[in-house]
Amino acid sequence: LCPLLAGFMAEHFVAAGAGSTVVPVPPAAIRRRFRGFDPAGLLADGVCGQLGCDPPRHGVIRRLGRTRQRGRGRQQRLRAPPEILPAAALHGPVLLVDDVITTGATLTACAAALERCGAGPITALSFTRRV
Repeated sequence: LCPLLAGFMAEHFVAAGAGSTVVPVPPAAIRRRFRGFDPAGLLADGVCGQLGCDPPRHGVIRRLGRTRQRGRGRQQRLRAPPEILPAAALHGPVLLVDDVITTGATLTACAAALERCGAGPITALSFTRRV
């Protein structure tokens, strides 16, 4: 399904962030091990492949800790978002790609880390929003 979903997302990339560096939201380590893949990373790769732009920059930001957002309520997610740290310098506009937005706590933490990397402006793109 990744090529199909990335195709839908790529249609919005042009309007939302043409010329931006694409950065996927880093997964919680436990989720990546459990799944065996990184959904946001695959979608970021797919969006770039659809548009023929530079490959996404994996590893610019990293997620610390073993906590995950799944199973946590809205207030818990907003009160204690994941710890995201800058891992490399990055300048210019960024398109931050995630698979699902639930509360926005993870995207907010990622955007703050990207700003500390020197990036900006930052636009987020997700396939779906969970309500």
